[in-house]
Amino acid sequence: MFKKLCLSSLVLSSIIIFKTPSSFASSITPQEDLHVRNHSDVIKVVKQVVSQQQTKSKSPSFSIENIETDPLNYTHYTLYPKYDKHLATDKEIKVHVNPKGKVILINGDFEVSTVRPSNQIKLSKEEALNRAFKSIKMNRKQASNGDNPVVQSNQAVINTDQEKYIYDIELITLHPSPSHWHIQVNADNGAIIEKTNLIQSADTIGTGVGVRGDEKPIHINKTSDGYRLEDISRPSTLSAYRLDTSTGIAKIIKDTDTRFDAPTQRAGVDANVYAGQVYDYFKNTFNRNSYDDNGSPIISITHVNQFQGVNTTNNAAWIGDKMIYGDGDNSTYLGFSGANDIIAHELTHGITQETANLDYNNQPGALNESFSDVFAYFIDFEDTLIGEDIYKYPSPKKALRSMENPTLYNQPAHMNQYVRTNQDSGGVHANSGIPNKAAYLTTQKLGKSKAEQIYYRALTNYITSNAQFIDAKHALEQSALDLYGQEAKQAVTASWDAVGVK
Repeated sequence: MFKKLCLSSLVLSSIIIFKTPSSFASSITPQEDLHVRNHSDVIKVVKQVVSQQQTKSKSPSFSIENIETDPLNYTHYTLYPKYDKHLATDKEIKVHVNPKGKVILINGDFEVSTVRPSNQIKLSKEEALNRAFKSIKMNRKQASNGDNPVVQSNQAVINTDQEKYIYDIELITLHPSPSHWHIQVNADNGAIIEKTNLIQSADTIGTGVGVRGDEKPIHINKTSDGYRLEDISRPSTLSAYRLDTSTGIAKIIKDTDTRFDAPTQRAGVDANVYAGQVYDYFKNTFNRNSYDDNGSPIISITHVNQFQGVNTTNNAAWIGDKMIYGDGDNSTYLGFSGANDIIAHELTHGITQETANLDYNNQPGALNESFSDVFAYFIDFEDTLIGEDIYKYPSPKKALRSMENPTLYNQPAHMNQYVRTNQDSGGVHANSGIPNKAAYLTTQKLGKSKAEQIYYRALTNYITSNAQFIDAKHALEQSALDLYGQEAKQAVTASWDAVGVK
């Protein structure tokens, strides 16, 4: 949504400014020793930095909205500006503190003066919610999301670009169609300021591999009327559903015996088995319990070949709290749930949503796609390809993307090839090739075991929602330094320098 001017001084004694149009984001390593002992100190540090970095009036008040302490005992504070008890959630700042209380990194949106909205809050939450449903032409009474709530959030906040109070609303539906809406409603007159369907899809341009009739052990759940394709062996329940296109309702896949081999069941079998592999990877490698680290169920819906009137046969997507998979066209592609790296890609979108929450436009969107590819690469580490297993007629050159050589699949591998377009949310699926290449180079230099820890730490602790490529580089450098020292940091720096992010 927002392009940002990136300002950094991670290792240099002076500040380097990288200019892009509009708005402002930055990452700073303090040149002086700043220490914090309590929450008040954190707020003072942020106000000091903001006042130094902006040319507008005095800095606003800030509120600490999240505090996390990682396994290295570093503390990560997330703050937002506020006015009259309402937060400006589009201006996020993070303060990172080492175990001794020293501030090691401050990053986020620094150019924000005292926030004074020009309107008033006249609408109630219910009135705003009704306006939101009307804007997407959806009957509120008919909307459903399985066992989960349709309305994920509805709060009065401040949109700093508009300088207005708004209701920030998030909706997730399974019926009448899968969707994940973010809608901003003017809190004064009910006008729709912005609405975005946050469906995040794996790029299907190219060729892929899918469900191949191979037998494999599966976890199922016995019930009074048979068996459900539901894995209850882990702290998080994994379930596979089949969409009935005639009704728009997804039902859990069932059978009367323990063998699930019908054509309509096979996509669900792969979806659940591979989701289990991805769950195990994140649990065993990072001790993460499901995409939200709170044991939420992992739901896969198969046979989703139409979405909002668009043919989605050759597609897969994360839609806020579940995944959907198309069947493939059966000429080039098989079912999209038949590749563990595709499922890893989609589930990582869920982790990104719950951590960095990268905006799905331009460079933040490309980073969103890239982090999904990076962890798919770590999970399916036998090659450097993404999506090679969904091709009906596989060959060594058939894949959706390559981490090692993005240009083989029409992606840039260097900033001098950066794609500038209004399509695909600013080229998120194309330009992800640049950070993908940097991740591949990092892994070659440091090895998988170190690279995956660096990337996970950056995603869950340092990356902010509007991060540009340079911000991701700095976050990864800091993570490498935290975990493995100066040599690892230099390897990260060299990898990103090699793709033109300097």
